[in-house]
Amino acid sequence: MDRRHNGRPASYFLVAAVRGTPVLSGQEALDHGPGNNFELRWAGPDDLDVLNLHPPGIRHQLTRLLHSPAR
Repeated sequence: MDRRHNGRPASYFLVAAVRGTPVLSGQEALDHGPGNNFELRWAGPDDLDVLNLHPPGIRHQLTRLLHSPAR
């Protein structure tokens, strides 16, 4: 799911049954720095409000997808 955060592109991915530690790679790893921050993290439905994701409506959309019977 692609949206914008602080005027820049932001991507959100819904994944299931994944293990491991998220690691930046490719262009994001090269571009990561004080003025261009990328953060990867595993988050469950209970974490979405605490993360303060932007745009705010993304939390509702991700929660709806998490509870969708098509998963």
